[in-house]
Amino acid sequence: MKIWVCVSDPFEEIRIGKAILESIRNEAPNLNEFQTLLKNIHESIEDKKFLLVLDDVWTEDSSKWEKLKNCLKYGSKDSRVLVTTRNRKVAEVVGSSNFIEVKMLSDDKCWTLFSRISFRGRSNEECQKLENVGRRIVKKCKGLPLAVKTLAGLLYFKKTIEEWQSVLDSEMWELEEVENKIFPPLLISYFYLPSELKRCFLYCAIFPKDYDISKDELIKLWMTQDYLKPNQNKDMELVGEEYFEKLAMRSFFQDFDKDEDGSIITCKMHDMVHDLAQYLVKNKCFYVEVDDNGEFRLNSYYEKAHHSMIVLKGKTSFPISIFYENKLRSLIFKHLGYGQRMGIDTSKLFDHLTCLRALHFGNNSIKDVSIGVNKLIHLRYLNISRNYGIIELPKTVCELYNLQTLNIEGCTNLKKLPEEIGKLVNLRHLINSSYLEYMPKGIERLTCLRTLSVVVMSGDKKACKFECLRNLNHLGRELWMTCRGGVDVGEINKAGFKNKTKLVILMIDLSSEEGVSNTNEEALEDFQPAPNLEALSLCGYWGASRLSLNWMMSLTKLRKLYLKSWSGFIRLSLGKLSCLESLWIMEMKSVKSLDDEFVRMESDNISSFSSSSLLIAFPKLQSLEFYKMEVWEEWDCGASGRGEEQIKIMPCLRSLTIDECPKLKTLPDYLLQSTTLEELDIPLYPILQRRYRVETAENWVKDCGIPKIRIYENPMISDDLESSSPSVVSFHDDVEDQTETAHMSAIHRAVSLHDNVENRLSQTQTEITDVIDS
Repeated sequence: MKIWVCVSDPFEEIRIGKAILESIRNEAPNLNEFQTLLKNIHESIEDKKFLLVLDDVWTEDSSKWEKLKNCLKYGSKDSRVLVTTRNRKVAEVVGSSNFIEVKMLSDDKCWTLFSRISFRGRSNEECQKLENVGRRIVKKCKGLPLAVKTLAGLLYFKKTIEEWQSVLDSEMWELEEVENKIFPPLLISYFYLPSELKRCFLYCAIFPKDYDISKDELIKLWMTQDYLKPNQNKDMELVGEEYFEKLAMRSFFQDFDKDEDGSIITCKMHDMVHDLAQYLVKNKCFYVEVDDNGEFRLNSYYEKAHHSMIVLKGKTSFPISIFYENKLRSLIFKHLGYGQRMGIDTSKLFDHLTCLRALHFGNNSIKDVSIGVNKLIHLRYLNISRNYGIIELPKTVCELYNLQTLNIEGCTNLKKLPEEIGKLVNLRHLINSSYLEYMPKGIERLTCLRTLSVVVMSGDKKACKFECLRNLNHLGRELWMTCRGGVDVGEINKAGFKNKTKLVILMIDLSSEEGVSNTNEEALEDFQPAPNLEALSLCGYWGASRLSLNWMMSLTKLRKLYLKSWSGFIRLSLGKLSCLESLWIMEMKSVKSLDDEFVRMESDNISSFSSSSLLIAFPKLQSLEFYKMEVWEEWDCGASGRGEEQIKIMPCLRSLTIDECPKLKTLPDYLLQSTTLEELDIPLYPILQRRYRVETAENWVKDCGIPKIRIYENPMISDDLESSSPSVVSFHDDVEDQTETAHMSAIHRAVSLHDNVENRLSQTQTEITDVIDS
């Protein structure tokens, strides 16, 4: 077992114990007694080998360490505990048997790191001119890589030798470490930040050490405090992105978690950078944890605080003293009670904290929002996500005219928005979820919206319709549109999707109550979404004819396409989508065959001077998946072309999955002959079993050259096959090098095929062993 716990300061036994257990069990323990935690850790590690890393330990109190240390002795004697610290005395207190002192970087390595960042994009002439001053600056960093990176990020933006010389001559180099934590290079980098970036950086002191900071949430919080300098040509959100990137460039942020497109989702702050922020904000910003030891009271140190984050643990009572801190502008609550609702009295809170601009109640910390919320006249950010007790929002929420962000995501019992929602004319981000069943017409007045996660439409006269979206042209990133009974899909173009050029992900669900169709074939054929779409999902087409969506060919940037739950036929020339990388086709009720229309390519512009032409269908497709195609029989897309034209199909395909397609007879030759296919996952139903029997699969794999293939027969659907025993074959590049683990994995997968498999395995043990060994 590998367990990593960030300890930091202070050393909290219960938090550390919970973190250890959570790492072992992959779930958060609902335990708040330290002895109980130790007992559970003891049981979890007894006689087992583990590596436990306790990162960034500060406590010099041996009594806080002894109980945990004694508990860890029950693991295997081959286990190890690794402690990292900046204090040698701490290493001695925990009883370390071996000390590894991390050395500073050499001058050469420091210079390599520094020049890679600060000289990026400069000409050789510029680099030579700045090198002498740069090397002298690097020498002052004394081998500390964080200092090197931070100053390199600063100097990347300094263009002249005079600016570099100013950094070298700074008086801050003469300072000793401030309070034994703050290093001069970090102070220098902060000192040279523009004033707007300084404010944004210092705000981050509200978070605890090692906290996963959501980039998008942080930018929205900056917006609430007017930290983002307005730009006529850019949205505030884009300005916030630039500020974040500039701070990241200077190494004020690190440990980035990114999505598949490379965009940053979360980040952390280095402990020493966090120390700098806390040192500079003094008592303006604070973070506290409230546990079960009694009522927490704020002391005079926090009287002038503007921003606070409070973590409530276990069954602790709400700290009512917060009611009297009426200067707070940001208040973030996190509840770690694991499902126990705190029942915070929001009415009292709203009576006192009238200066709030940002308020976050997360993770089931409240059961309702009181009608007094309209007293928070300065409020710009309200996050009440994942509070399952909230049944409705009071209409007074709609009197918060300055509100920019309303997050109700994960409020599973909140089914509708207030009728007066249209009053929130400054709202930029409405983050909701699919649990909503009703949205009012007032949405059309929210023309400042940049985020609208889900749009729910229904036949109610007062409900949101397509035309309500007409003027919401600032919508960006992602939109999920779901249509309930009675919606006239014929009016879909009234939404003006062709003008919503910032949308990159669009999901349309036309599914309705059973027996009721929302579909209007003509409307869908005339539909014209934004040309910049990169991902499209279209679910719930219930027409009877062959649907032609010619507009899809105009989506020249489309990378992902998801088609689900159609009762009609497919007549889509998807092979023309030049950027398509992933395609999912699921639950198509009437599709019996995929023929040439699936990959149809036009060649009207072929040069008459060419004796032959090569057309490529699905030129960038890498992943293809079919699921629950119950009547699908034929997959015969002719790749030979017409006349002198030659068609090449899916030349980049890497992964193919087919599941619950019981009538499919065969696979097209161009797939079996693919040289790029790396993963093939197919459950062999009776018809496919006759063609691709597991007993002969080895030769087929060798012939087709697919390095990783999973084919399995299901004995429950054998359907009169000759002696069809349960088998699984998994082949890889070098079959002879298969390890014992791979053998066992294949057997275990076979075991799971049906309840009586043990008996069948015993009958066919020799056969399975022969196949696996081969």
